[in-house]
Amino acid sequence: MFSKSEPVDIVTVSNHLKEKGSLEDVGGVSYLARLVDTVPLAVNTDYYAKIIRDKSSLRRLIEKANLIVTRCFDDRGEVDEVINFAEKSIFEISENKIKKSFFHVRDLINGNIDTLEERQGSGLRLTGIPTGYSR
Repeated sequence: MFSKSEPVDIVTVSNHLKEKGSLEDVGGVSYLARLVDTVPLAVNTDYYAKIIRDKSSLRRLIEKANLIVTRCFDDRGEVDEVINFAEKSIFEISENKIKKSFFHVRDLINGNIDTLEERQGSGLRLTGIPTGYSR
């Protein structure tokens, strides 16, 4: 991992070992946690986000693959229709992987603050959990 310039910490090492099927061989996550007494490093957040995106793509691929298998076993249509469905499904996953589906937290917070200020100024009721505290 180090030679590939990938960050090396408990999150990335445990993910790497799990992918290789070796996590339990080294003592599991609990052993790795004992090796390092730290939280994930903020400098590695981009790499953590990549892991999350990759796992999300794999989950979507599994979901689509199950639908493709079901359509194959149903045998209710033309083979070309099933193949087209499979191609389209996989292409959608690939296309979504390219699209930027993450936003900078600053933009999200500013958007929410603007919405709250609009609601507060318009007299609309703000939703949320009552705390018992007034302003």
